[in-house]
Amino acid sequence: MRPFWQQLILSLLAPLTTAVIGTFLLGLWAAWITQRWQARKEDATLREALIRELLETSSALYLALRHYEYLADYPESWRDMTHERMTLDEVYTRTRTAGDAIEYRLVAHFASEDPARKWHSMMDLLTTRYFQLAGSSPDSYLKVLEGPRHTTLSSAELASPERIFERYKELAQQLPRLILSAPRGKSGTDRTSFRPTSAQDGP
Repeated sequence: MRPFWQQLILSLLAPLTTAVIGTFLLGLWAAWITQRWQARKEDATLREALIRELLETSSALYLALRHYEYLADYPESWRDMTHERMTLDEVYTRTRTAGDAIEYRLVAHFASEDPARKWHSMMDLLTTRYFQLAGSSPDSYLKVLEGPRHTTLSSAELASPERIFERYKELAQQLPRLILSAPRGKSGTDRTSFRPTSAQDGP
């Protein structure tokens, strides 16, 4: 039997020990909750930033193409079409360069290649219309940009500007939802089948 003083010390220490252990475990739990909340916040911020960037980039090129298309369809003698064409070329170069960077970020951040593929298709559709307005020979770009790995349209469909823009808008509606739901991180599946193609490698 323990002396009275030992029993007294043990009886005093037991609640203190329980409190210390409880506080320690509570701290670990709180830190875990905070870390998870922070990770979710950063994930949501990244996804929203990507959506904003890609929509702003593609919309800038889309609007520039529509504007130039209108000027070409309704010519006026006082318009400086050389200047308008230079403006279109500048927008194309800027947005395609930004588009390439976005595409590589999509590849890096998501396990699935689907977001990057859809984005690639969106920009290839606008690129096709750019080449049409620029007067490039159809043979120089249709065979390159047709099919599921690029515009997702056939050569016959690519001959229709309205079909090009229709498909672009379909993808523009699908991609934000996909980015919000797609799993993050690299997958163990084979990702080598998809290699982002630089816009500057086009026809």
